[in-house]
Amino acid sequence: MSQRPLPTFGLRLGLMMVFLTVGITPLIKVYVAYRLNASVERYEVLLGVPFDIWTQLVGVGAVLTLVTTVLAWRGRPKQVYWVFQAVLLLTMVAIGAEAAVRAFAKCENCVVDPGRDAINITFQCILPLQILTVVYMLWYINRKPARAFYGKGVEETS
Repeated sequence: MSQRPLPTFGLRLGLMMVFLTVGITPLIKVYVAYRLNASVERYEVLLGVPFDIWTQLVGVGAVLTLVTTVLAWRGRPKQVYWVFQAVLLLTMVAIGAEAAVRAFAKCENCVVDPGRDAINITFQCILPLQILTVVYMLWYINRKPARAFYGKGVEETS
């Protein structure tokens, strides 16, 4: 019985950065938006939550990213290799679209005034780091040492 390879330093570093920048950071933004707008009743867009659809989409993506990152850290189940990459891409698209809407579009249904408040400007400054983290992770997870950790591209011998 062969022993499974350990995750490399680059894979662990990438997963930690994804956890922090694409998982935790958007959840902090959602929490701050909730605290700022919890008493605003005219913004109840979906399920009675005081957010617009963009904030909800980013929050759901961040939670899915956290769950799949923990599973990817463990390397089990083996399908997490593909699921993690898909969730990472979809979450980053949601974060980028939300940042673009807040910065450039006229958004009457947005919870906070687009592009003018401190919370949106602060989190838009983090966007380049999030993009670099996602690009690094997608590149590294498809390298041979990371694929070996997930059992992809390695011939099974019994």
